[in-house]
Amino acid sequence: MENLVPTTLIQALQKQKYHRIGGHSAVKRCKWFYEALTGGRSCYKHKFYGINSHQCIQMSPAVFYCTQQCLFCWRAQHSDLQVSWNEMTLPVWDVPEDIIRGIVRAQSRILSGYKGHVRLDPRSSGKPNVQDILLSVWLENLHSTNRWESSFTHFGARDMTTFLVTNGTLPKKLSGLSCEPTQLYVSVCAPNEEVFKRVCRPQVAGAWESLNETLALLQSFRCPTVMRSTLVKTRIWKM
Repeated sequence: MENLVPTTLIQALQKQKYHRIGGHSAVKRCKWFYEALTGGRSCYKHKFYGINSHQCIQMSPAVFYCTQQCLFCWRAQHSDLQVSWNEMTLPVWDVPEDIIRGIVRAQSRILSGYKGHVRLDPRSSGKPNVQDILLSVWLENLHSTNRWESSFTHFGARDMTTFLVTNGTLPKKLSGLSCEPTQLYVSVCAPNEEVFKRVCRPQVAGAWESLNETLALLQSFRCPTVMRSTLVKTRIWKM
């Protein structure tokens, strides 16, 4: 896949400590992963779901591709790197089972970096065991396959819980899921359409209407659903 995206982008992700998996996926540890290993502190998932933070992995199955170019996004943007790539087309999708195995290997590599840490919590230093997966930038791809869209069954078969984050721009993909995640988050990052277009910079037509359609869908889900907001400094609104 390196010939499909600029080398500059791949290098930027590596500097941000992302672990690439296959051709289009990436894994990165979060703040609470570190806190759990070195201080025995976990995030809300432990309190409400019993999920250990060092056994939770945040990842994106399509890290190079999205329907929006949000000014605050954690992903590298065209304007950040002064390079361009086609964010709307992912021609070849890796096999879900291979990605799951890659996630486990990536977690093992991340954990290995803490061996010998002076503050390593002995309760958290066991064998690698992915208990939960947070997926983002996945339903935002226009060409994801049915095999991937039903991949929650693969995670469930391994007794993994799944937390899915979506920007809500493709409600038909969300409503077409054959299996629900453990919890669903919809990012609502603007109070109105004007701010939405300026800050979230959608790359598909009718994105604001699609987001509202997604919000209307939430009541049809059996799993817990969350409207997730991102707070940014005032100056970003004025760009």
